[in-house]
Amino acid sequence: MSWKANWKRPAAIIAVFLACYYLPVGEPRFDNALVESLQLVKWYAREHVLLCLVPATTFLHAGPAPSLPNMLVPRSIMDTQKPVVYISLAVMMSTITSMVFGVFF
Repeated sequence: MSWKANWKRPAAIIAVFLACYYLPVGEPRFDNALVESLQLVKWYAREHVLLCLVPATTFLHAGPAPSLPNMLVPRSIMDTQKPVVYISLAVMMSTITSMVFGVFF
């Protein structure tokens, strides 16, 4: 094992240790910045994730259901009634889920 080949990992550990050692914990400016950053993460999780990604995921799950190949393949194997019921239920449930989510959030 050569020191010249493996110097990056110990140097990174020492750099992280020194950065943590000299953090200005206890100073009001640093503590307020830390609290504000956590509040920003909380706001982002509430606003973006709940209001944007959950309805998009609902439509993502229901999106492939009414596509043309998904309508034709089950229809060729089964009779016409079962794929029509499945596709209509997928579209209705995704719409209802999005509407309910929109009411509460």
